[in-house]
Amino acid sequence: MASASAPATALVTGANRGIGLALVKALLAKHYTSIDALRALFGTDRQLDLLVNNAGVFIRDVPDGVQAAADCMVDTFKTNAVGPLLVTQALMPNLALSPRPVVLNVSSQMGSIANTKTGGSVAYRASKAALNMVNKSLSVTYPAVTFLTTHPGYVSTGMSLFKGEISPEHSADCLLKIVDAADLSYSGKFFHYEGHELPW
Repeated sequence: MASASAPATALVTGANRGIGLALVKALLAKHYTSIDALRALFGTDRQLDLLVNNAGVFIRDVPDGVQAAADCMVDTFKTNAVGPLLVTQALMPNLALSPRPVVLNVSSQMGSIANTKTGGSVAYRASKAALNMVNKSLSVTYPAVTFLTTHPGYVSTGMSLFKGEISPEHSADCLLKIVDAADLSYSGKFFHYEGHELPW
C-alpha cells in the first residue's frame, strides 16, 4: 500500500498512547507520512490514504442515579460513535484524493449484538454497536472508500487496566495486515484482529 518512493499518508486519532501510538509507530515503519494534527488537513487539498478512528473511552465508575447513567451514555457515544463519524465526514474530501482510501474504525467485539453473552458496560457496548452501524452506513454512502470496523483484541492498555492478553504492538500489526489486505469487498464489514469476520 505504501512505498519508500511514494509514501502514503495516514492520520490516527487517539495516538498519544496504547493502540494508537503503536499504530503510528508501525505506520512510520511502513514508510507512511504522518499527519500530526487534523488542522493540517482541514480546508486543504492534501491527500489522505488511511484514516484510523482509534480514540475511545470506557467509563467504569458511574455514580448512582438516572442522570449519571444518562450522562455516561451520552459522553461515551460522543467519543466512540459521534466523533468518528464527524472526523470521517470532515476528511472525506482528502480521502477522495487517494487512489485507495481506507477508513479503519477501531471498535470492539463488545459491540457485537450476536456475541453478547454477559451484561454490564451498556454504554460502551451500545456505543461500539453504533460505531459499527456508522461504518456500515458510510460504506454504502461512499462506495469508493473501504470502510473497516475491527475488534483490536483484549489489549494491555490503560483502558483494560493493563490486564489485556496481547500487546498494543501486536494488535497494531494485526490491524494493519487487515488494512493491507483490504479491498472494496471488505468494506462495511466487522473484523477480528486475527482476520476473520465477526457477526453484528
